[in-house]
Amino acid sequence: IGPVSDVQITVLIITIIILYICLAFSKKGIGQNNEQLFKVYYIFGKPILKTKVPMNLKTDYSILSYRKTQKLAFFSAARPDLASSNYYFDIHILNTKHTVKDLLISIKKESHKDAVINFLEKNTSLSHNIYSPDFS
Repeated sequence: IGPVSDVQITVLIITIIILYICLAFSKKGIGQNNEQLFKVYYIFGKPILKTKVPMNLKTDYSILSYRKTQKLAFFSAARPDLASSNYYFDIHILNTKHTVKDLLISIKKESHKDAVINFLEKNTSLSHNIYSPDFS
């Protein structure tokens, strides 16, 4: 193979920068194709990666809300308790007894949560239930 030229290094660096920019603008969502549910990653509105969601023995979905907090360590000298907290809505698909739960998507905005619920109600046979595992 020979020595690596400056042009090859430049092309490699530009490619890595473009990939990082695309990753920064990527979004995740869910989609459906032929009665099958997918987790989809989008860049600039175009799907780039689809992952099949295993639906075997899954009958329900549930919405769990969490308050997630992130400490900002680089401000520790000035304000030791400076933290950022947000509410997240995690939508899980569940089996009949709710003993197995798989994360479908985690959402920050309540309006997006409502859109996902409408999508699941229209396009799948999953029913909304409160998460209540039955280990008996």
